[in-house]
Amino acid sequence: MGQSLEKQCVGCAISSYYTVLSIEKFLPIMHAGSGCIRNGGPLMGAQNGSQQGVGFSEGLMPSTNLVDVDIVFGGEKKLKKVIDKSLEYYDADAYVVLAGCVASIIGDDLEEVERSYEDSGKPVLVTEVAGFKGNNIYGHEQVVKKIIDSLCEKTDKINKKQVNVWGIIPYYDPFWAGTYDAIEAMLTELGFEVNIIYGRGRGIKSVKKIPEAAFNLVLSPWWEVNIAKHLEKKFGTPYLHYPTLPIGPTETAKFLRTLREYASLDEQVVEDYIRKNEDKYYYYIEKGISLLCDAKVLPKRYLTIANSTYALSTSKYLVNDLGLIPEKQYLTDDVPEQYQQLIIDEYKDFESGITAEVEFTADVGKALDDVRKIREEGERINPPVLLGSMWNDVEARKLKTDSIHISAPVGNMVILNKTYFGYNGGL
Repeated sequence: MGQSLEKQCVGCAISSYYTVLSIEKFLPIMHAGSGCIRNGGPLMGAQNGSQQGVGFSEGLMPSTNLVDVDIVFGGEKKLKKVIDKSLEYYDADAYVVLAGCVASIIGDDLEEVERSYEDSGKPVLVTEVAGFKGNNIYGHEQVVKKIIDSLCEKTDKINKKQVNVWGIIPYYDPFWAGTYDAIEAMLTELGFEVNIIYGRGRGIKSVKKIPEAAFNLVLSPWWEVNIAKHLEKKFGTPYLHYPTLPIGPTETAKFLRTLREYASLDEQVVEDYIRKNEDKYYYYIEKGISLLCDAKVLPKRYLTIANSTYALSTSKYLVNDLGLIPEKQYLTDDVPEQYQQLIIDEYKDFESGITAEVEFTADVGKALDDVRKIREEGERINPPVLLGSMWNDVEARKLKTDSIHISAPVGNMVILNKTYFGYNGGL
């Protein structure tokens, strides 16, 4: 009998409807069972920063609501009817059909459905995101690749200042909106024309500009690296993969100097930017130095049960800038084997020479069992703070330590434009 997983931190591939909702005026159309919408809601929306779609919300998404009779006779006619009504009633720039498990199993001819709307006046895209093929990260990549392949055209008009930014998955990362805004502000000040397809004021015009970029920038150990590789193959656009989302002065300065070298930026401009922001950062740190030096307040150790992007990024900050010591690091986002060694190597690249033990597991319950063992060893004067999700809260209370939410699901807080990125994110 297969092992069951407790308290997962990834969702079903059908949850990628949140990817569509994150692109302005893109409408998701569900071609799936009536309960499939609820598979995404708790992890990606309401229980992850109280997020919801803007422009189009989850409750307004059209759906075929496939039932038993559709399994027998097929759901293509029903899907076309739903698409027809969506084109009539919804003012969208693109209509993205997400076919779930039932549609994939019964063999609906989804390519024929898509072809039948080529003359509709609005793009109708159909993609398979069956849950048995992968999790929400897999579904996200399928949707983005479909959008790129359908709406982007190769061009000789390359903008030497344009950079496309990738690596933060909207809604799955509860801090995505504020993080993309902060990245855009930083890169704009350095002279780039920043192109991001997710969030406020972007949308189809940003999607169509993707092939014009001088390069793609990926800020994550592995999220959306496949998107950058796909763009390199399709349009010949090179990419810079920086595997750590920079938090705090040390990693942000390292990132900026790597970017300067890659993009041949003016050294004086970059160093002035670093100096200005480090001065600001350390001014505020000095204001709180008495608290930060209090051994009863600031923990000495931390233990992480979180996705790989935020586990690694916060580790770099806590070790390099605050001097904390890492206990075991549990990475919960189903990291593909091909990227695991890269992440392990990054955990050996702390400024102090400290290393951390890493375990890749989607089973948060197993990780929490190890936390219970720490508690059973006896009371600690200064137990490790727990970084991760709301799943850590109960054990943190029993261990008499803090639980800091950096990874989905973050629970019942409302996140609007909060971000941990950069200098201000460290503060």
